[in-house]
Amino acid sequence: DASAIETAQQALSVTQSIDNVPVQAQVLGYLGRAFLRSERLEEAIQAWQQALALYQQLQNRQGEGETLGNLSTAYLAAEKYSIAMESAQQTLNIAQEINDTSLTIHAMNSLGRSHRALGHYPKAVDLYQQALALAQQSKNAQAEFRTLVLIGNAYESLGDYHGAIALYQDSLTIAREKDNARMKVLILGNLGSTQANLGEFDEATKSHEESLAIAQAMKDRAGAAFALKNLGVTAHNLGQIQQAVDYYQQSLELVKTIDNSQLQVELFMSLGTVSESLKQYDTAITQYEQGLALSEAIGNPNLEGRLLNNLGHALMESDQLEEAKKRLRQSISLLASLRENLNDDAYHRSLFDTQVYTYNLLQQVLVRQQRYEAALEVSEQGRARAMVSLLSTQQDSLTTTATNDELLPSLSQIKQVARQKNATFVEYTLVPDDAFIVQGKRRGQAERLYIWVVKPTGEVNFQSVDLSQSDLKLADLVKFSRDTMGARHRGPIDRGRIDLVPANRPSQT
Repeated sequence: DASAIETAQQALSVTQSIDNVPVQAQVLGYLGRAFLRSERLEEAIQAWQQALALYQQLQNRQGEGETLGNLSTAYLAAEKYSIAMESAQQTLNIAQEINDTSLTIHAMNSLGRSHRALGHYPKAVDLYQQALALAQQSKNAQAEFRTLVLIGNAYESLGDYHGAIALYQDSLTIAREKDNARMKVLILGNLGSTQANLGEFDEATKSHEESLAIAQAMKDRAGAAFALKNLGVTAHNLGQIQQAVDYYQQSLELVKTIDNSQLQVELFMSLGTVSESLKQYDTAITQYEQGLALSEAIGNPNLEGRLLNNLGHALMESDQLEEAKKRLRQSISLLASLRENLNDDAYHRSLFDTQVYTYNLLQQVLVRQQRYEAALEVSEQGRARAMVSLLSTQQDSLTTTATNDELLPSLSQIKQVARQKNATFVEYTLVPDDAFIVQGKRRGQAERLYIWVVKPTGEVNFQSVDLSQSDLKLADLVKFSRDTMGARHRGPIDRGRIDLVPANRPSQT
């Protein structure tokens, strides 16, 4: 790549000396690609911006469209998503104008990647599906498996892990047939991460090890850094703490040479979870805060929301309860914004299922503060948020965040319903053991049972039951608790709802 850059720069000097504008524009395009391969993003962008100006001067729409497409790729790599979106949209306009199918596919995928990075998942999936149809119609196998990977990424963001795995396996088959090493590195990394999300850690380790071997053979530093980070995640989940730290540190050293902010954020998050496993909460807080500062600069709401969740957990464990509460509420607000534009009920349910743990973690903070009524309110709002999200896709009147928030139940409303119906409400939340680490939709072993009883008088009673110290079955515990907490002979009893808290620990990437 260094020799390619030097050769292109020499050629550029020659074209400038003879004032050959068309060839100069072409050479600038080559130079931009050489810079991109060397991960010198700003220099690649500068070269393509110069080429773009020349193509516009020449009124060469093909050259202009291809250069805008290259710029969108570079802006995505530089995590400048809004600018990438603008360049991709301009590329798409030109590609459709000149009827260039290959450029249209590239533009749609770049535009979809920008939308996904900004949390606009349905729009991303729609663009990817259009690109996939064009790739299949034009029998463009390389574009097809690239697009399948991108759709898999979007499904993974939405929590549809089985759907993502199916797409990754399809694209991996094509990549193996074409012997495309770079794409194999990418797909195997995605496949392994999704397998880990489903708790399939042995399979995940095999995928990441193969990805790492291919990346190292082709001297792909970015691919190797991602594979090492992913191997750290699987090692951590298998209880191999020191091995996980070693992988993370190796990845971090590589990341410093390639300037990838998002991967740095993910590594800070992963290192934070290791520190928490070792009960080094102050260290974990520092690591999460380092990642949070970077994620805010990138503008990735999903990543930022998960970091806030993790930071909230570490703060709770270090007994900084007010700050923990603040961070968890920020996480809830940020993650809720990701669902506002979803128009598919299945996506609503799947995405909410990956985010509901933050509501439940906030309950635990409030219980530690002995704010039992506030914890009940959060429990109800967590359930209601999922229902409001679904209703908003079906009713025109529920279209704004403000309206949705108004529909979330407050404690006073819960008490009012109990009074009006002369009913006693009983609500339960199951909390898993503290060794549990969130990986997608996995569930931990129940350790505690939170129980609230709301009487028609407005009185709220709370009890926390240590399940490890009780020989009673859950159904018997529920009945016993209802009896002892005054839920009998007080008018009709609303059927108690049980919610298994799916995260008492931080999420991992």
